[in-house]
Amino acid sequence: IILMMHFSGGLSSGIGMLLIINIVASGTFLNSRDSFLFAAMASIAVLTEHTIAHLNNISPTSLYSAAGILGIVFFASNMLAAILAKRARASEALASQRTADLISLENLNENIIQNMRTGIIVVSASGEILVANHSAETLLGEQPLKHAQNIEEISVDLAIRFHEWSEQPNMHHKPIPQPHGLPDIQPGFR
Repeated sequence: IILMMHFSGGLSSGIGMLLIINIVASGTFLNSRDSFLFAAMASIAVLTEHTIAHLNNISPTSLYSAAGILGIVFFASNMLAAILAKRARASEALASQRTADLISLENLNENIIQNMRTGIIVVSASGEILVANHSAETLLGEQPLKHAQNIEEISVDLAIRFHEWSEQPNMHHKPIPQPHGLPDIQPGFR
């Protein structure tokens, strides 16, 4: 880019501004010390190019201030990119940590539910089974309770009680007798 700037008329051509893209990229992807090295190298390259152009009578002396301002822009854009990249990395690390925490809590919750002696079935408002533990399967006759299966497929009486409870949450339910010598189910809804 410096060679293109030199052969296009020097600093007044405006091509030196293209270096800002490279400086911002280095500030984003590299650590701050290395990215500031690239900003310093770009500033020195612009000043060197202008000095060579001035010595060859291609560019006037008054453009040294423009070269200095361009160098300041390099450092400012690099600093801004480094700060934003650091914040993005911190946010990503925090999101990863929160995700790991949520997975750990979900696994703990699942483990607690599976090891409870009370039969637990978590259903959606429409009656789809979201979670069921082994005790619930045992109470219902060793019948596997699959995710997204509707509660009506498991027990029509339990589904009726669930819908009654949905309409009247304070209602107390009597035990549900089961066939084939299985124990009665005493439903409780939360």
